[in-house]
Amino acid sequence: MKLEVLRAENISKIYCQNAVSLQALRGVSVTIQKGEFVAVLGRSGSGKSTLLNILAGLDKPSKGKVCIDGTDIFHLSEEKRTLLRREKIGFVFQAYELLHSLTVIENIRLPELTKDAQYVEELLDALKIRQYEKSYPDQLSGGEQQRTAIARALVNHPPISPDVSAITFKGMLGEATKGNHFPEGI
Repeated sequence: MKLEVLRAENISKIYCQNAVSLQALRGVSVTIQKGEFVAVLGRSGSGKSTLLNILAGLDKPSKGKVCIDGTDIFHLSEEKRTLLRREKIGFVFQAYELLHSLTVIENIRLPELTKDAQYVEELLDALKIRQYEKSYPDQLSGGEQQRTAIARALVNHPPISPDVSAITFKGMLGEATKGNHFPEGI
């Protein structure tokens, strides 16, 4: 029997600005089991980013609830929601959101809950960014920034994380990681 890691029920999101309402999501429900791979697809402006932001607790729904490991995340304080996100969700932002004043290794280790130097080394090797560990984001290509963001998302072994093998397979990480063997759990 698989374990439920994320459940969203009847999620709606309405943005209101200057007396104009825009419904970004209407009654979206999803359940994700441990080990399950899920893709969110849709045309530009269809609410994909809004849904992902709500599922991660970065944005609040107008209606509905999101549970991660059985906890309704919107009943938590902002601080506890941040801690839950740090522990349970590996999030790669569309614009990567690397801190430009930190090196690659510092960006990767920023959310690290426990020091696991061996795992960080494995991530650097698997994502082919070891040679950039002392570089700053503005010294990296877009692909190298993306791989740094993926390493940061995986550093805490979150149960909800990007599927690096699928990203690699689809070519989104480029030739640099093709055929790599990723650390167990990735």
